[in-house]
Amino acid sequence: DKITSLYPGLYVIGGLSTLGKTTFIHQMADQLAERGEHILFFSLEMATLELVTKSLARLTIIDEQGYNFDNAVSGLQIRLNNIPSRNRARVQQAITRYEGISRRFNIIEGNFNTNVDTIRQYIHDYILFNKVSPVVIIDYLQIIPGREQDRNDKERVDYVVTELKRISRDFNISVIVVSSLNRSNYLTPIDFESYKESGGIEYTADVVWGLQLQAIHDEIFNSQAKIKEK
Repeated sequence: DKITSLYPGLYVIGGLSTLGKTTFIHQMADQLAERGEHILFFSLEMATLELVTKSLARLTIIDEQGYNFDNAVSGLQIRLNNIPSRNRARVQQAITRYEGISRRFNIIEGNFNTNVDTIRQYIHDYILFNKVSPVVIIDYLQIIPGREQDRNDKERVDYVVTELKRISRDFNISVIVVSSLNRSNYLTPIDFESYKESGGIEYTADVVWGLQLQAIHDEIFNSQAKIKEK
């Protein structure tokens, strides 16, 4: 049975480049879909094949006893069909398990023409056709175009964040959007000022998450100097 996992609203998750924001939220989406949620994953960077093979790679380590990393097969190995013979059966088992997840996991490949209006229309049509309330994930915020009258990146991103909040409110759904951070905050703990060109996030989002390296809490990061050591 479907278990309600998230409250309706706008969730923002931020982190450094290459830290694993997409991997984190994609794995979370897989687990939500497995629990019964319908997922609309608007991927503005990664292709469907890359996301699906990441899912299969994660499933290869799961067996009856829990997690077994000896069985691990990478997403790249699956995409290149370079799977060790001893692990081929494990990949086939992952494919079988993923079939159930994939029925509720919809990946929408986007580009620079994907804007808040096309996202809204897709959500509207999906709800109308399937009679369900999906969890919407957008990867990522800074790629979504704004309006012609937006004078700078801050105005554009603030407009997009506001419209995504309206979408979550109008359809009474959870909308999760990935955001990059300001470069000036790369070596400091995440706070509201860290979110790149998006001062409106702290006033608009219902939940703000931040991913950062555990090392950011080491004593050296309390110093204003020692940039090379950091």
